[in-house]
Amino acid sequence: MALVWDDSLCVGVKIIDKQHMQLLERANKLAEAIEHGCTHEEIRQVMGFLEEYVVWHFSIEEQYMRKGYYPGYRDHWETHMAFISDLESIKVEVNNSPDPTVIATQIQNRLYDWFVNHISKQDRELADFLNVGTKRLKRAA
Repeated sequence: MALVWDDSLCVGVKIIDKQHMQLLERANKLAEAIEHGCTHEEIRQVMGFLEEYVVWHFSIEEQYMRKGYYPGYRDHWETHMAFISDLESIKVEVNNSPDPTVIATQIQNRLYDWFVNHISKQDRELADFLNVGTKRLKRAA
């Protein structure tokens, strides 16, 4: 089951939307690998990508939050930290699991849940705040 990118996932900040699209593309590639019977090595590669990409992506979002004095920074940051912790738990599961397909399916489900719940809600709130602030600054100039 693949998740299709549509406007409901756009947050309106070009760089963040582009990164979200890349993350969704990787999640969909994982779904495709599951359908064809993935190996532990394929899952390890996905996990390696996710660990690096998510930390990098979150740092960019957090820069926007700090620069824009986003009042929801702490809660948003805590959600990011929880997701990183979740990825670390999954990594342990991958290394201990005899069946890579089960773990791959769990990873895919967690990623899709992240898209539906975090990106379309928390990231949208952040983007709305940043976009309003940008418009306010332009009007004041």
